[in-house]
Amino acid sequence: MMYSFQNESSIGAAAFCCILLGAIFGGGLQVSALASDEISEQDLTFFESEVRPLLIERCYECHSAESGKRKGGLLLDHRMGWSVGGDTGPAIVPGSVSESLVSRAISYEDPDFEMPPKGRLPQSEIEVINKWIQRGAPDPRLEIIEFTGSSKPKTGIDWDKEREFWAFQPMSRPEIPEVRRPEWVWTELDAFILHELESRDLEIAPDADEQSLARRMSFDLVGLPPSEDWTRVLDGTRSGWEQYVDLLLASPRFGEKWGRSWLDLARFAESTGGGRSSTLPNAWRYRNYVVDAFNSDKSFNEFVTEQIAGDLLEYQSNEERAEHLIATAYLSIGPKNLDLQDKALLQMNTVDEQIDTLGRSLMGMTISCARCHDHKFDPIPAKDYYGLAGILLSSKSLVRGNISSLLERELPIDPELRVAVENHQKAESELAGKVIALRKEVKAAEGMPEHVALSDRLVQLEADLKELRSNAPKSIPMAIAVDEQETIEDCHIRIRGNPHQKGDIAPRGFLTIAATQGSNQRAITEQQSGRLELAQWLTDPDHPLVSRVYVNRVWKHMTGRGLVRTVDNFGNSGEKPTHPELLDYLALEFQRMGGSTKALVRKIALSHFYQLSSATDSESQKHDPENLWRWRMNRRRLEAEALRDSILWVSGDLDFSKSEEALGVAALSKSKLRSLYLPVFREEGMNDLFEVFDFANPSFTVGSRPVSSTPSQSLFLMNSPFVQDQARRAAELAVFKHPDADLVDHIDYAFHRSIGRFPLDSERQLAENYLREGWRDIPIKTSLAKLYHALFAGLDFRFVR
Repeated sequence: MMYSFQNESSIGAAAFCCILLGAIFGGGLQVSALASDEISEQDLTFFESEVRPLLIERCYECHSAESGKRKGGLLLDHRMGWSVGGDTGPAIVPGSVSESLVSRAISYEDPDFEMPPKGRLPQSEIEVINKWIQRGAPDPRLEIIEFTGSSKPKTGIDWDKEREFWAFQPMSRPEIPEVRRPEWVWTELDAFILHELESRDLEIAPDADEQSLARRMSFDLVGLPPSEDWTRVLDGTRSGWEQYVDLLLASPRFGEKWGRSWLDLARFAESTGGGRSSTLPNAWRYRNYVVDAFNSDKSFNEFVTEQIAGDLLEYQSNEERAEHLIATAYLSIGPKNLDLQDKALLQMNTVDEQIDTLGRSLMGMTISCARCHDHKFDPIPAKDYYGLAGILLSSKSLVRGNISSLLERELPIDPELRVAVENHQKAESELAGKVIALRKEVKAAEGMPEHVALSDRLVQLEADLKELRSNAPKSIPMAIAVDEQETIEDCHIRIRGNPHQKGDIAPRGFLTIAATQGSNQRAITEQQSGRLELAQWLTDPDHPLVSRVYVNRVWKHMTGRGLVRTVDNFGNSGEKPTHPELLDYLALEFQRMGGSTKALVRKIALSHFYQLSSATDSESQKHDPENLWRWRMNRRRLEAEALRDSILWVSGDLDFSKSEEALGVAALSKSKLRSLYLPVFREEGMNDLFEVFDFANPSFTVGSRPVSSTPSQSLFLMNSPFVQDQARRAAELAVFKHPDADLVDHIDYAFHRSIGRFPLDSERQLAENYLREGWRDIPIKTSLAKLYHALFAGLDFRFVR
């Protein structure tokens, strides 16, 4: 059997030379064309949460089959309507705002062609329509959907039949499969993998070499290259690998790596987005809560419960109470158009965004599709959607105003500090009042004898006020959080999602299709919103979705692809698991281990299949080109944060301090903190490297980031001042640490520190030939900087094998 590594070790002889010469820096143009009816998860979410409600509210009255009106011959309640268009032709040209009649009409550019006729839309709503058109007008409405607004479940749903779908079936512990090669099995997970491989006669790749595996584990567990402190325990034995994994799990870097994966799901950002985006100076508290939760290996059930109902939980200390309150920012921190003047619409949009996040991040379900009508693909009637909406409408996350804001709550502090703060505020208020009054006296006494004395007194009082303020005690900390509404009540179904058109009442509750034995008896109290009962339902061990979804996410982050590839969609429009028995085994093991993420990660990392190489076997590649059955490890590109952190780590500039507050925008390009702690803004832009290397869009729940391969990535690595500067810094560090090293030693050190391996003989020779030409004519640091720059730009730096 022949295994080829030519596609895995990308800095080969010729390629490396070209990189050094600056001619080829990896990457290539990747062009793909989707069928017209294929819609990405992000586009679907954008349409359902932003576009469809707007069309219903503003357009359906005159342009929908249900209204019985088709003014101008145009229908806007399904895709064919705007595609064919009305009397003047197609209403929308996907991808072109300037050519779309709808955009021209709503912009009031033509006095004879203005829609809606009652008045121009707010600019924020015009921007939503234009953004939709720019994205190609993704629209899942292939047919007109009937909706009656009834509180009865969708007519014709056979609940027993719907529960036969794999994701809604109860979990059951499968038998460990028997295999022909038991000696290959290191853990129970290997038995499930090997059973499928043997049944398909697929050859298994050899084990990974020590350097590749150490690098893989380090990036998967802590998001950084392996350090000498971690690798010193490696001795070629399984016991050595166990110690290595345990060191990584114990590192505070673990929470920074895995916390970021949850922040992708929680749509974390430090600005609101929307029409008049505002910054969120206390968002960092939630980010740090998530990091600390992963580092302390907080039980997943506890983690979920705190984020949904932390303010309703009992606590033993101020610290615990603060942690509970901060956790609830999960419900609030999503994108919002806070200057929306229709407050009922703002409230329902907020609730819809919360439901969408709960559904996708925890259950892998697109529940928000049931806002305007019964779900088209999954058994989720509008009644269930508005049952959840009632829980969230009875919870407070916004402060209404002309420009609304997110609710912030005081965190508990020691009584002594509170008394000091209150006394200071009282003293400051009294003194400020005296200053204001004296200013009026001084102004009134101008030209009079007492003016000088009053002015001197004013100067003294102003100085006293300034000194008082400079000695102010620490202010009471605030956190983005939720609270209970004064009025707790069930929610009316909104006809076609219109917040102003109320149908029958939908009692507060959960998804019928995912009902558990416990949830059938779990009544929501009249005194509270129901968030606590919602958290209890989600963390019920019999819930068919939550544990499966989470372990699938962990599997995806460890191996590059989930057992269910559509990690955010376990519904009928998603993919089925390749290894359903293994998925259930992992979910039940996760519960048995107390919801420990670290224990789950450790179990996967120490399995045999995880430690395979990414070498390609021609026959296995022919029969399973996508590696669905895990006969080798997937080769994966580093995420944007890991790329930036690795560059800083190689140069010695990476700052491991923990950011306790949001950094200013100006600090984005200057900070050397781990990428996790850089501010993330929804509409103000972000770090250039993040933009180029597929950082998660913070306006959506993102369980699987896109992985593109574009010329801009290579151009960035070749031309970025940041990359060039860090290459110089890396060279300076190497010379400082090894002042007596010769050229070959420096080449070996550069390779090992940058990509975790020593160069091949051919690579060493190419690098030596290239660099030796100028070795004596220019400073050594300058030559070495070129080498580090080439390594940063190479595929072996960007990818993990």
